[in-house]
Amino acid sequence: MVYSPAEDSWLLAEHVPEPFGSREFLDLGCGTGVVGVTAAKKGWRVTCTDLDPLAVESARENFEQHGLPGEFLVGNLFEPVRGRRFDVIAFNPPYLPTGPEDKKAEDRIVWDGGPDGARLAVEAVKSAGDHLAPGGVMLLLASSLGNVKRIVRTAGESGLTARVIAGKRLFFEELVVLEIARKNTF
Repeated sequence: MVYSPAEDSWLLAEHVPEPFGSREFLDLGCGTGVVGVTAAKKGWRVTCTDLDPLAVESARENFEQHGLPGEFLVGNLFEPVRGRRFDVIAFNPPYLPTGPEDKKAEDRIVWDGGPDGARLAVEAVKSAGDHLAPGGVMLLLASSLGNVKRIVRTAGESGLTARVIAGKRLFFEELVVLEIARKNTF
């Protein structure tokens, strides 16, 4: 099942920066590719990855509809881009906390953030430093329903900094965009 763009997708897309560095952009867990399309329209060279082949195909189709170039790879998190570095890594992971009763839901892949809602975000942050170009940033969408503090703590433990650069309050949660980067080593 492919995650349809919603408030979280659009909030992340709104914060895609203008191109810098080598102009390499990774749309991690791309879904329909809405964030990647936004980046490509700004002039980024975009690589879209997702665990779900249907999501990767959906992203490819959306890029084609907009007449935009892109690279499309199937795989888990950074697996398909092993050894590569990006100026921006954008990730809207599944972030809803779940319990055992949720494991049978067919569509859980698009919203199952694990017991504290931070499982995939934490996993990605642990590896982000290996894939950030010098001066690069990871833009990560998180929700107040999940364990944002755990994500920030993991960034620090991984030699990275994390700060909130945007937020949007909804009636049942607050969405935030975290900017994650390497710590200055002066």
